[in-house]
Amino acid sequence: MSVWNPDNIKDVAESVGISSLSGEVVQGLSSDIEYRIAQVLEEALKFMRHSKRTTLWTQDIAQALRALDVEPLYGYESTRPLRFGEASIGPGQPLFYVEDEEVDFEKLINAPLPKVPREMSLTGMSLIVFSRTFIKFLSSTLASCRRCPAINPPKSYNGRLPKSRISPERPWCKS
Repeated sequence: MSVWNPDNIKDVAESVGISSLSGEVVQGLSSDIEYRIAQVLEEALKFMRHSKRTTLWTQDIAQALRALDVEPLYGYESTRPLRFGEASIGPGQPLFYVEDEEVDFEKLINAPLPKVPREMSLTGMSLIVFSRTFIKFLSSTLASCRRCPAINPPKSYNGRLPKSRISPERPWCKS
C-alpha cells in the first residue's frame, strides 16, 4: 500500500489521454512518485540545513531539482508565504488553491506617480595594473620596437628592472 493516492494517478492519466491503467501500473507509479518526492525533499532539506534555517523555502526545492537534474519549476519562488484557500468540490473532497491578492484599480490609477529620476550621465575611467607578466611582455615588445628607443619600459618596485631583463639590445635599460 502506498501513501500516494492511486485515484490521483488515474485522474492525471485521464487528463493526458490515457483512459485505462491496470492496478499494477498504478501501484508501480504511486510507489515511484513517492520515492521521487522523498528524494527531492531530502535534497531540499540538505539545502535548508546548509543555510542554517528551520523553514523549508521554495528556493530549497528549486535548488534540489537543479541538483537532481530535473527540469525546474517556474512561478513558485516567493519571499512571502503563500495563502491557501479551500473549496469543496464534493462531500469530503476539499480543493486547495493559492489565493490571489485583490487589487483596487481605483487606488492604483489615482495613486501619485513616482518621481522622475535624475538625468543620467556617464563618465569614463581606466585602470591599468602592471603585473610581472605584463611587464615582461611590455619589455620584450619595446625591445623589438626599433622606432622608439627612447621609451622607458615600466620599472620594478626598487626603481630598476631585474637583471634578467637587461640586455645590450635595449640601451634605454639602466642597471
